[in-house]
Amino acid sequence: MSAVKDIELTLDPEVEDLLPAHTDDEEKAFRESVDRDGYFTDDLLYWRENGKCVLVDGYRRYRLWQSLPKNSIIPPPHVKEVKLPDRQAVKQWMIRRQLGRRNLSDTARSIYRGKLYNETKSDPTDNLKEGESPKDQNDPSGKQGTFATSAAVSVARETKSSPATVKRDGAFVDALEAIGKVNSKAKSDIEAERMKVSKQAVIAIGKLDKDGIAQALTNIRNGKKWDHKEPPKEDKRTSFNVAEIEGPPTYNFEPHIKALEKLMRFADDSKSTHGRIAEYIAVETHYRKLHAALKALEARVTA
Repeated sequence: MSAVKDIELTLDPEVEDLLPAHTDDEEKAFRESVDRDGYFTDDLLYWRENGKCVLVDGYRRYRLWQSLPKNSIIPPPHVKEVKLPDRQAVKQWMIRRQLGRRNLSDTARSIYRGKLYNETKSDPTDNLKEGESPKDQNDPSGKQGTFATSAAVSVARETKSSPATVKRDGAFVDALEAIGKVNSKAKSDIEAERMKVSKQAVIAIGKLDKDGIAQALTNIRNGKKWDHKEPPKEDKRTSFNVAEIEGPPTYNFEPHIKALEKLMRFADDSKSTHGRIAEYIAVETHYRKLHAALKALEARVTA
């Protein structure tokens, strides 16, 4: 068995993304355990691809070893080759390896179920029964939508869950990928449960555009609901410029003007009938001024 110092390992972002995100407490506990034991308990695993030795398990151990001082008494971890036919097989092997861990959080388990489903449904031959071909799984219309259903049933059986849960976990993983493209730290924080967001909310956020995702994450960081919207600010101005009105006018002045005209006629009749000239002159003056003001405003708004 070789030591890590004797072989050149390749770190692959796509492969590393399949490994779990760790909390700060987990990282601290891991470092303390290595210091306490004085050695790395697990081997680094790699897979050969196009002449390169791609690290498929042990990224955290590898980086910790690199960070040790040259005079450290802790020996380098051992490395071991994993023989798998292709990258698709590597991904599924890695996911199943993580699903086999006993200390997975609920979030991590959902993520790995979703990843296994997404990887499996992308390769229809992975779910074929003996003697069956991809064509056999097509529906009568010639569409291949039954691959996803077959994958959900297969993964649900393997992980002891329901097909609906598996599909929801697949959507959860897709949403995390969309969030990661906008804010990689937020993605890691959700995965490690440093940012508390429900699975349903993550899926909804993942369907937004980039600006919407960024705003939702900001809301969560500020202790608000992801879909929080600030109420419109109250306009406390006491006067307005008619030019500020956007679009066609929607206010109908006609009923008010007719009512004012009726009042003015009543004032005219009352003056001659009751002789209360002084009082109704004041009423008439008031309403005629208001009438003129309404007419002027109507003319400006409807111009």
